[in-house]
Amino acid sequence: MTHPGNRHSEGGSLIASEVFERIVPRSPLEETLYHWVNLLCDVSEQVTDPADLRDVVQKMLEVTCDLLGADRAVILLKDPRKPITITHEYRASLGLPSILGMTLKQSPLIDSVFNAERPVVLEDFERAGVKSIDILVQGKIKSTVLCKLSFRGSPFGILSIQDCGGGRAWTAEDIALTRLIGTTFGFYLYSLRLSDTLSHATMSFMEDLKLLIEANSWQKQELRQVVTEFQEQTAPLDDACLIPHFPHLTKRERQILLRLDQKNKQIGRELMLSEHTIKGHVGRLMSKLGKASRAEAFDLVRSVLKDNGSDR
Repeated sequence: MTHPGNRHSEGGSLIASEVFERIVPRSPLEETLYHWVNLLCDVSEQVTDPADLRDVVQKMLEVTCDLLGADRAVILLKDPRKPITITHEYRASLGLPSILGMTLKQSPLIDSVFNAERPVVLEDFERAGVKSIDILVQGKIKSTVLCKLSFRGSPFGILSIQDCGGGRAWTAEDIALTRLIGTTFGFYLYSLRLSDTLSHATMSFMEDLKLLIEANSWQKQELRQVVTEFQEQTAPLDDACLIPHFPHLTKRERQILLRLDQKNKQIGRELMLSEHTIKGHVGRLMSKLGKASRAEAFDLVRSVLKDNGSDR
């Protein structure tokens, strides 16, 4: 048996897409499914950035109206902190009023849609006791198919396919297609919500980081000021002036030499060393200088400072 893709016409071979378009017969339902699957393939390939998902959802609403012959298609999303809100809308005719942004209170009807296995059809609002809903009145809605949007078993919204002309009888095929379309919307909208959540979290983190950096910068500035003041106050105690006169001493020994008029405990507090460590440094310092007492060693330092124009 020859595969359809290998069949030939007088003009030559037919490519696979031509075979599918011209040879394979399709019922109206199959035709609708074919167009819907093609749409999903097309839009999925165009998603390169989370922001593209919004355009994809809008395009899908437009195609939904076209495939089902509906007058309007909307998406209602729920938030634990807010009423259920119409966040997306497509109108087949611009003559229809917009209901984008309108809200719904939680009600037995909404609960029944979220709990139903299949889409819910509303054709007689008065009998269902929902005629007073503002959305129905302002949107001129005569009948609608309501399909819950969920991901991993958690409902988070509703897809509403609406007839505004009256007299529409929703078929089993319409309801089945609505369920298929709603499942697809569930995936894309969950991805969009996740993207928005991550974006919000990132922005919040960046704001917190900015505040932290600003606070840290202020602390650094304050610390820098303290250090500057300390350096100004301790300038006479800068050991650099002693380097030419005492090159054989270490920096720490020169720092201690400048403070020999103080007790070891006080020197240790200034240099952030223990009294025991200062005592050891003093012993080695006296040995290198060949002096018997701290007073003799400090007199030597005093004469050096006096020669350099700094007297303590």
